[in-house]
Amino acid sequence: MTARHLTAYPELETTVTTTPLTDQQLAAIEQRANAATPGPWQGQTELGSHIVCTAPKDGTYSVLWNAELATEADAEFVARAPEDVAALLNMVRRLRTDAAAELLPAWEAMYEPGNVSDYLIGYANSEAAAKGAAEAWMRSQAEVAGRLEWTAQNPLDGYDAEFELVQRHDDGIDTGPGITVRHRAAVETDGATS
Repeated sequence: MTARHLTAYPELETTVTTTPLTDQQLAAIEQRANAATPGPWQGQTELGSHIVCTAPKDGTYSVLWNAELATEADAEFVARAPEDVAALLNMVRRLRTDAAAELLPAWEAMYEPGNVSDYLIGYANSEAAAKGAAEAWMRSQAEVAGRLEWTAQNPLDGYDAEFELVQRHDDGIDTGPGITVRHRAAVETDGATS
């Protein structure tokens, strides 16, 4: 959804959208913010000819505005924009990460045959449920001969536990069908673990 804000000055019209930002749009916003002159900035009520950035005065940049077109609040808004944009970008990214972690159960079962793309068997809320789903999926794909056992593995980055399914045969030859179960590590944000 898009809303258009009309003003007496068509060149100052803005468009606000309520469509979620894509990763590319967030990256473009961050690139513009990083390219801007670093702060600290402040609003001032002197001079005036549109909004401009002045050279540093004691390490502080000034935002100047034309009092006929903008208010002191407008200048303060522009002056705070670099730090506000950075804070908002961090929050959007953190909320996306938190939302994904909360929506998806932490355990996942994967079929990883090695020479083919990985296949997600499913997500589960517990280790036992993930292992059960993986074993059930394996039995649905082929006849299982021998005992099935889970062996602990070194987890991949972003995971804190990982197990590989091993098929133990009576002849002493063990096979790994390429099925793993792993637990997504908790994400730490601002000192809190989610």
